[in-house]
Amino acid sequence: MKMKIIKSAYIFFFLSLMIVSCSDNADELIRKGDYDKAIIMLKEDLSKDYKNTQLRNKITKLYFTSATRYIEDNNLDESERNIERGIIYSDETNPEIKDEYADILVLLGSKLIKSGDKEGSVDSKKKYEKGVSLIRKAVGLSENNEAGKAILNTLKKEEAQRYYDLAQVDYNTWSNDKRNTTLLMESYKNLMLSIDIVALPESELLKNKILESLMSQNIRTNPYDIRFTEVFFNNSNGYIAFRIRFHNNSSRDVILSPNQFTLFDTNEKSYKFDVVAAKKGNYKGLIESIKINPDRFATGLLVFDTDIKKSPVMSRMVWQDDLGNTYTKLFPKIPVMETKLE
Repeated sequence: MKMKIIKSAYIFFFLSLMIVSCSDNADELIRKGDYDKAIIMLKEDLSKDYKNTQLRNKITKLYFTSATRYIEDNNLDESERNIERGIIYSDETNPEIKDEYADILVLLGSKLIKSGDKEGSVDSKKKYEKGVSLIRKAVGLSENNEAGKAILNTLKKEEAQRYYDLAQVDYNTWSNDKRNTTLLMESYKNLMLSIDIVALPESELLKNKILESLMSQNIRTNPYDIRFTEVFFNNSNGYIAFRIRFHNNSSRDVILSPNQFTLFDTNEKSYKFDVVAAKKGNYKGLIESIKINPDRFATGLLVFDTDIKKSPVMSRMVWQDDLGNTYTKLFPKIPVMETKLE
């Protein structure tokens, strides 16, 4: 009788072990959502077969699944730790896991961007920048990650819009105070930063307005009004031609001569009106030496041979009148072809 009891107890104990073993295997734990215990069990199996690629991939993916849960709970630090732990067991370029790796990076990155602030505190800025970095990495790993691409495109447009808005504000402010040419230059600088990121549909119109405003700035309001209405550049020979409109606002006759104008580049090299270049370039409507009566104007082309074949940037134009007074017109620090007003 005693032996039967012992035997029954042994059978019961053995069956209990089997039940526990079955319920506590890794897949069952995963099904229950107990990822931490499942990972521990899988690691024990891996210790017996360290080169088992399939097992390694399973551990990596399980860490990613665990990271997803932490993201949903807004525990982003623990999520990041799980991602880092998971990738230890595989390689981020492994075709078996790289798409899932990219997906979890995008998920975490988008959360960091939302919880961060590019213009906020140091910590908020770091969160934002880290989020962007993770999404860029994801897109680099998996070219089919459309979610990551969409987020990056949205961020680009937002950044471009931010610089565009700054440019528009500066331009509008300048429109109410046209003596402050610094605002006009700041407007152009911000607009070009915007265009370098993404060319917004409205950018070209504002760009033309700014360039026209820059080039139509007077050398000096009184006693003379000199405006540049068009700029031409020939990249085969370096000729630059400016069409000017000279209005005599003074009370005396003024002698105007093309030789009175001097063009300076950003290296402070000077260029005088070049008759030979004007003839070689077959330019029409050249400005000529002329006497201009009060309240009268003259128009014409000034031609300079700079010998600069690519993207010349000029700093200023200086005009010296027949009495020896000099007047300076500063140019925006941009290539001459950008100032063309045709």
